Amino acid sequence: MKLAVKHMQFSPSKKARLAAENALIEAALIAFKNKVNIVMRTMDENNYRVLDLDIGHNHNRPIATYQQGRMHSKALSSNLLPEFSAGKSEIEISVSGRVQLY
Repeated sequence: MKLAVKHMQFSPSKKARLAAENALIEAALIAFKNKVNIVMRTMDENNYRVLDLDIGHNHNRPIATYQQGRMHSKALSSNLLPEFSAGKSEIEISVSGRVQLY
């Protein structure tokens, strides 16, 4: 009996995913604060407070897909292992909120 591998999926470890999410959250919050500072300068206000803040992420667990490389008929007849190429996982973070200037 011969078996063929058609498709494999891998995902980042929980630790790697959380580290990437945390770094993205920090960067997104800094960008949010910079935008608020632009509004404050433009509106001649000195202070603000955050009324609400939503930090979202892609809810589907990121999956890197690795597909089997092309196998020649010679490789099919032998016991060679399939070749794999690196994939990428996309992790998205979004920050939105409302502020009150005073």
